[in-house]
Amino acid sequence: MYLDDINANLNMIERGYAKEYTYDKPYKYVEDFENAENIASNLKIGIWNPQICKN
Repeated sequence: MYLDDINANLNMIERGYAKEYTYDKPYKYVEDFENAENIASNLKIGIWNPQICKN
């Protein structure tokens, strides 16, 4: 989903507001989304921050 020229889905994953999820088959942006999730997770951004989202 794009908002102006920004991939809103990728933007949410980069900011730690969403996770990458592949339901069935890999899709066009799967690598971009997985990389963004790994970076956000490593940096403990958003849902990856243990102070923000506790289990």
